[in-house]
Amino acid sequence: MTATRLYDRVVRVTLARPLEGDYFKTATANGVIVSDLRVVFRVEKSLASDPNTASVTLYNLSPDSRELLEKRPVHVRIEAGHDNDPRRLFVGDMIHNETHADQVDIPTTLQIGDGARAYRFARVPPRAFRAGVDVRRLVVAAAQSMGLKVPTSAAGAVELSKQMASGYTLEGAAPAQLTGLLKPVGLGWSVQDGQLQILRDDEVRADEAVLVNEDTGMIGAPVYGAPQKAGDPPTLTVKMLLYPGLTPGGRIKVQSQHLNGVFKMRRVMHNGDTHGPDWYSEIEATPR
Repeated sequence: MTATRLYDRVVRVTLARPLEGDYFKTATANGVIVSDLRVVFRVEKSLASDPNTASVTLYNLSPDSRELLEKRPVHVRIEAGHDNDPRRLFVGDMIHNETHADQVDIPTTLQIGDGARAYRFARVPPRAFRAGVDVRRLVVAAAQSMGLKVPTSAAGAVELSKQMASGYTLEGAAPAQLTGLLKPVGLGWSVQDGQLQILRDDEVRADEAVLVNEDTGMIGAPVYGAPQKAGDPPTLTVKMLLYPGLTPGGRIKVQSQHLNGVFKMRRVMHNGDTHGPDWYSEIEATPR
């Protein structure tokens, strides 16, 4: 497989309205599916609590599809891959769109955020909890306000069993409430493809490690860079042919001539163009 391989690339973009009663949930059932057009995309995912982002440009959309984008909310799902096997790359809420109808091949560019509408608008109604309430119950309530569920992998975390000696009142912006509850007990949160993720800094997702070597599409050699701040481990950057199944918090197993090891993904970027040279994923990771 080579980085210039174009003939079997496939991208599918679904545009849909949210389901009634699921205001903050990403829904793509019964949506408009866009395929067989030129699509250019850039996706950025990280472990930060602010929304992951994507930009996707669709060329020569039908008038009906452009009309659908005129009124928000619109949920967007991007799938990409090879050999007519597109896999989920990104899901989120359309934040903004722009069409240049004066160009020969009319481009429509969408800016998308994963859980962006919930991050901006979700609020926890005033609710008082008695002394002895544990952090877990409070986190569940804050997450529900964003249309999210606490993942099973995190629900049993010992950190969430901490009890509030004097009770607790939830009120205000739901993202701030989540951060205020999780950060003091050493947990961080993010939204990955519409799902809440809660991890300690030294913890990884339970997924199987993704093998990254020449046979799986690694491009060039892995490179170590300076740590993000003093005292942190150095950051490894590795590039490979587009691989949708990369999620921050997960593991990669790198095999190269000069470096072998298991690393935790901190940041993932996908760049693709069905009619151009870009079709790769770039990972920033730290030693596991």
